[in-house]
Amino acid sequence: VYCFYDDAPLKEYIQQWHSKDFNRNYEGHQFSMKGHSFRVSFSGGTNNAEVVPEQKQHYYYNFFQGNQKEQWASEAGTYSSVVYKNVYEHTDVRIQKLNMGIKYDILLHPRAQINLVKLRFTGADSLWLSEGKLYIKTSVNTVVEQRPYAYQRIKNTEVQVPCHFILHKNELSFSIDGDYNKDET
Repeated sequence: VYCFYDDAPLKEYIQQWHSKDFNRNYEGHQFSMKGHSFRVSFSGGTNNAEVVPEQKQHYYYNFFQGNQKEQWASEAGTYSSVVYKNVYEHTDVRIQKLNMGIKYDILLHPRAQINLVKLRFTGADSLWLSEGKLYIKTSVNTVVEQRPYAYQRIKNTEVQVPCHFILHKNELSFSIDGDYNKDET
């Protein structure tokens, strides 16, 4: 699930807070922010993929929900990436945390079928392709997913495999443009 918000009201509130005329003693200060979320799921993939964490981080999170301790979680470990094994037959998905976002990799192992991989978008206002990029419009922003980049490692060398997105309604799939070695990852 991707969640976005229009931060203009927050910026305005902070600016007012720092104004000499702002009444900081008033407890009823309110502002609202418009938000939008959408979900991306793997259409036709398994719901029982094994999740393998990678690159454990030195920090952790604490989660508190409500006032019942059994709903709390302390010292939850964090990882830079996780791999979902066999989301599709012979196909793993790695999701990685980057500086200000996330990135996903589709890992095709021998005998994998790229045509099975389909990402379903639910909750976006609209989706379209332009110049090979995917545009995802929400009520507060437009997210741009760059063109797909595919490669194989052949004799320890990264060899690019040309590919592109295919969009049908709210499902995104991939097409390989040319030949690649289906017996290698």
